[in-house]
Amino acid sequence: MLTDVLRWEVNVQLFSDLLISDKGIPGTIRSRETDQFVDFHLCGKDLVYKDVFSLPRIAAGTFWFSLEHLFERKYKRGIQHVLYGKPSPKIFEYASEF
Repeated sequence: MLTDVLRWEVNVQLFSDLLISDKGIPGTIRSRETDQFVDFHLCGKDLVYKDVFSLPRIAAGTFWFSLEHLFERKYKRGIQHVLYGKPSPKIFEYASEF
């Protein structure tokens, strides 16, 4: 997930179907003992950002938090993910090497 999504309901359903799937096959549900098959990578979890508007604006991270919450409510499981961008420890570790 790189940026804002359009039509949240479609994307929440699509991501949920893939993340809960058995071996990445939509329409299947993996057992509780099976690890998540589809990797989920996202760039930034920012909820708000400052713009020229007097109030903070909603950022792309709001979709992630919505997806995560709905997925946990529906399937009683979390989503394994890799975060790129701020404030990810991976980014700070990478930057410290240079």
